[in-house]
Amino acid sequence: MNLSATPAETAAPPAAAQPVPARSRAWRAGIAFAVLAGGLVALVAHIAGPEMTPEEQRLVGHWYGLHQGSGGEGYAWLSEERADRTSRTMFRHFAEKADHSGVNLIYDGVEVGRWSCREGVATFATVDEDYQMSLAGRVLALLEHRVWPPEHSSVTSYRVVELARDDFQYVALTDGEAYHAIRVPADFQMPEHPRPVAEVRAQLAAQRTATREGGEP
Repeated sequence: MNLSATPAETAAPPAAAQPVPARSRAWRAGIAFAVLAGGLVALVAHIAGPEMTPEEQRLVGHWYGLHQGSGGEGYAWLSEERADRTSRTMFRHFAEKADHSGVNLIYDGVEVGRWSCREGVATFATVDEDYQMSLAGRVLALLEHRVWPPEHSSVTSYRVVELARDDFQYVALTDGEAYHAIRVPADFQMPEHPRPVAEVRAQLAAQRTATREGGEP
């Protein structure tokens, strides 16, 4: 035995650190997730912003449009763009009859989602259960277009050609396809058979004239 050993040399080794209980680790992870989620919510609120751009203010409302491709197939849509930047759009897909005597309805569909319109670009994020966006993709959409898309959604952006009080013309950034919609009253109903925008515009103008004159539309 070494009788000259100091107390420090003969002291027992320190006790091993006790593992953090699983319950404590889960609690800490929960706090960290809450902080991260809160920061993400704050980021969304900061970038999207509660205030609307002049473009977004003009876009709020109900719009009707019709798009027909060279093959005879197409669709009409009736959309509601709300002030909270959510949207609901009804689509009526059709195909022209072989004898050009009319159209056959293929199916109706409804899309919901979110939208933004800033610096000449309109972006629509619609719910798509067959597609799941990554968190990085959603943050990128937020940073680029100031729209926070749902987790299961697809995002499409358009260059605004004209956004007047009653007229909305825009071109898809992906393929350059052009679209045209007109503002319609909130009680406007989707035509049973899709009708050209110019025809619907003329009908609405006739209805307004008849109303001003006190007659029946």
